[in-house]
Amino acid sequence: MKRSKRLLLACAAGFGAAMLFMAVAIYFGYREAYGTGADDVAVRLCGLSIYHITKSAGGYIGETIGPHMGAACGVCMTAAIFVEELIYRLRRR
Repeated sequence: MKRSKRLLLACAAGFGAAMLFMAVAIYFGYREAYGTGADDVAVRLCGLSIYHITKSAGGYIGETIGPHMGAACGVCMTAAIFVEELIYRLRRR
């Protein structure tokens, strides 16, 4: 497979993994908010605040922290590229 295709697939896999990690983290953030009745909850992924949940009259409202979510995606995509390159080089030996 061509290198550009491999890197594109690795980026897509890293992006998908980041979306999955963030969705799970946000789910547990809402679960914590409703379970404890807190006024506000900061959802963190590896120490980085990616989502903020605040109590409203009818329930909870969430607000994304875009730059931090983008950084989390970038880290996951970079990690996926490194893993892909490592696997590719180990297979060639």
